[in-house]
Amino acid sequence: MVYPEEIKQEVRNSVSNGLSKIDTSIKFRIPYYTIKDWTRDIKSNYHHYPVELKRQVRNLVRKGVTKSDVARITGLRFVTVSYFTKDIKTRRGNTGLRGKSLEFMKLLVQRGYIISDEVKQLVPCMRTIMKYFPVKKVRFRQRTIWYLPGKEREAMQFFLEKSYKHSLTYNRLNLIRKAFGITEKN
Repeated sequence: MVYPEEIKQEVRNSVSNGLSKIDTSIKFRIPYYTIKDWTRDIKSNYHHYPVELKRQVRNLVRKGVTKSDVARITGLRFVTVSYFTKDIKTRRGNTGLRGKSLEFMKLLVQRGYIISDEVKQLVPCMRTIMKYFPVKKVRFRQRTIWYLPGKEREAMQFFLEKSYKHSLTYNRLNLIRKAFGITEKN
């Protein structure tokens, strides 16, 4: 669509006076990309933050305040705080097992296995546990079972009881045994 030069000039004046390109697009009912094309040479002040605010953010992170807490204190988004402080080395938060991961680890040690349809939120916790312990995983028939080394037979037995209540072919049994790493000699 062809717009009159007066409209183009009004749009350019709005953007150069500090109105964001998106807000200008809404105000004049002109597509954003058209406005972006017309004002390509005009720098937008929309995302510029005061230098003092950046210093404050950087100082807080250097003092040991977490980036999420700095974002909460300053009212900035976490991504913005991370961008301001990307060159500052920070210690990670508590990286040990805690909460649900610790509960699932206790259950895993007690029984030797956990199946995915028993508990919700299991997958992220098991990823954490797998960082620290040699947990094995088998996915078969839309179910995932995690087990400790040496507990293959118990895990397979539990999986078979949960999944196949009525009938099981020898071919399917052999596939399951291979998945759990159980050979004929074991």
